[in-house]
Amino acid sequence: MAFGELLRDGTVFDFLARNLDARAFNSDRWIFIHIPKTAGSSFREELANVIQPDVNVEIDYRNIDPENQHESFGEAMELAIASFLASPNASRVKLVSGHFRYRDLQRSAGFANSKLITMLRNPIDRLISDYTFQLSEQHPLHQEVRRRYPSFRHFFTDPANHNVMFNTLCEDRSQSARECLDAMARNFAFVGVQEMYPLSIKLLFMMLGMRIDPSLNLRRSDVIDSERTRLTPYDRAMLRLNNRKDFFIWNEVYKTFRKTEIAFYQYADFNRFFKMVNGLPVVPF
Repeated sequence: MAFGELLRDGTVFDFLARNLDARAFNSDRWIFIHIPKTAGSSFREELANVIQPDVNVEIDYRNIDPENQHESFGEAMELAIASFLASPNASRVKLVSGHFRYRDLQRSAGFANSKLITMLRNPIDRLISDYTFQLSEQHPLHQEVRRRYPSFRHFFTDPANHNVMFNTLCEDRSQSARECLDAMARNFAFVGVQEMYPLSIKLLFMMLGMRIDPSLNLRRSDVIDSERTRLTPYDRAMLRLNNRKDFFIWNEVYKTFRKTEIAFYQYADFNRFFKMVNGLPVVPF
């Protein structure tokens, strides 16, 4: 099961047929790399509804240095991963999720041979949503965020907030965006996009022999402040420049989903795909 097959040829039926594995949820360990504000909370819970037992690896925000949040977060996550893997029941967990970086998992033998999943989102929309969430009282460090980033421009011009998706998913930060995407194509079982959330959910579960419709919509309480996050043409140009690796990765996956959308729903409608792979008669397209 490798997402790169869909990126290469975009042939939905062949991709689904080659990767159909109704036993995968029972036999394999799945790891969801949760990039903030990509509809990941809802996506994770859809997975947890069918993959049990599950664990969401979280950090202790009391250990975060407010003056160096990003590096401090990475160190805290490494400790949280080590703590999870050292627990006596870790080997029994079928779904592990968290705000991991791919590199964190790569260094952990305890995650070898796991199936990886993640979700992407338009980088500008993701940054706006991330900033809004971090300002809210739901975020443990919201007071420090408000002090450090009084405006969205302060937030998105900070290099720590550039190419967040690339920096989360790359094997090495020296990679090009193309090299990162090629590695994702090899290493990930599935990559979804928030803008096509229903298709992402349905496609993944069809690969696993299941027909579902998205049913969850979590973490939507952060209300976008349109005045605080208003963007000028210059702002948008800077956002695209500073996040060009994120834009490349997201756009390539999004284009693939757009290209396959019509064909996908033809196979999804009336259970056509499952009937076809089992040799049953189907309603014509």
